[in-house]
Amino acid sequence: MRISRKEIEVLFELVLKKLTFDKFEEIHFIKDEYWIITTDEWQNFDHAPKPGVASLVEDVSYLKQSIENHEIHSYSDLDRLASVLRVISENQAPTNQ
Repeated sequence: MRISRKEIEVLFELVLKKLTFDKFEEIHFIKDEYWIITTDEWQNFDHAPKPGVASLVEDVSYLKQSIENHEIHSYSDLDRLASVLRVISENQAPTNQ
């Protein structure tokens, strides 16, 4: 399975279009910490992963630095952005309902 940079670009455009259509402006984080499975473990089914604890406050802080500097500093920022997107998803379409 493959996905191209162009397809990822289209997906980001569609996400932004959806957020705009739904009049989404910002998210307020109620909780800071969340479980994370490191990328070296999340597709390894030979053993159970050992989740760690990550921080949305820290994630957003790093992402805002990227905004200020007009540059993504590391690919870890993709994990941070994914965490923010996950909170938005859970907020807009809760899994417990």
